[in-house]
Amino acid sequence: MAPLSGIGMLAIIENGEPRFRPLEFVSVDGELWAASHANLDNCDGQHVDVLFFNEGYDLAQVQGVLRCSHQVGDLDRVRALRGEYNPPYPASTHQDEIVIKVIPRDTEVLPASHQKNGEKAG
Repeated sequence: MAPLSGIGMLAIIENGEPRFRPLEFVSVDGELWAASHANLDNCDGQHVDVLFFNEGYDLAQVQGVLRCSHQVGDLDRVRALRGEYNPPYPASTHQDEIVIKVIPRDTEVLPASHQKNGEKAG
């Protein structure tokens, strides 16, 4: 999987309904990690999609399995990778946040197919 990071849309099923959550992802050892204020423990183990759009309107879709982590070290690592603070990492004081990890099965980059001035771009 090519390293992906930035804002991605997490597509999950919560309470039987599809939900899309924008999260800031970082690539960690081939996985996608993000800090979330939402408790997604009920979605742990679920097959999910993460969609990334770049400025050229290409779409990167990562399919994987969602895992939830309540380990303080994981949250501190995500914050450090996003540049929120420098080592040594303080023990996280954000008890309302968890780390979600998307363990990829597949990554696909699709070319753009949007309309621009009546012509197909791509």
